[in-house]
Amino acid sequence: MENLFDFAKFSEQLTTMLTSYAPKVVGALLTLIIGFWIAGRLTKVVKNYCQV
Repeated sequence: MENLFDFAKFSEQLTTMLTSYAPKVVGALLTLIIGFWIAGRLTKVVKNYCQV
């Protein structure tokens, strides 16, 4: 019976941690993806400018 209680406590802590960190992780990943996209676009612009 004690193992069941420990699992419930662990599950509750895991849920709390996931709900607090998930938005931060998603925001960080979006920032990274958008940053790579902007860097790629700027690279194309600079390459085109240098060729002309």
